[in-house]
Amino acid sequence: MATVIRYMKLGTKMKRLHRVRITDDIAEIEVGKFWVKVDYADLVRIQPYRLHVSHNSFRLYYPRLKYNGKEEQLGNFLLGVPAEYADADPLNCTRINLIPREGRIRKRANRNNSSGYLGVCWSRSEGCWEANITVDGKKHNLGFYKTIEGAKKARLRAEKAYLGRVVSVDFK
Repeated sequence: MATVIRYMKLGTKMKRLHRVRITDDIAEIEVGKFWVKVDYADLVRIQPYRLHVSHNSFRLYYPRLKYNGKEEQLGNFLLGVPAEYADADPLNCTRINLIPREGRIRKRANRNNSSGYLGVCWSRSEGCWEANITVDGKKHNLGFYKTIEGAKKARLRAEKAYLGRVVSVDFK
């Protein structure tokens, strides 16, 4: 299907028109200098409300919706529960990219981590790389590896086995 460009008013009191690119089942809404992706079916749900993009202290930009006197992230509004993004792009609010979040699940390694990867560190006593994962407050040792790549692979396998999906931002 070819791309169709329309101009739409988002929000009941807004006079400004937003440019909307529609391709197949995806609508991209121009909000300032950003393009926010939503499913075409969700475009009708968000049309009565004001949409804007704001950032947090880490300079991650999130589309936000203002409705009934309160403001909420667009992904949370569309799912009805706190959401995280499968591709780690908050501007992509398509249904396939939104995942319900149970607590804080997407994690990064600490700055002082010797490997730079979550759950992988250098073991001085063993003289090799150690992989581990913490689930429900209990630490599980995944073994010792000669190479950092082996430890990373073990950590990824454990994330899929214990948590059902990969949650580390550092590597995929």
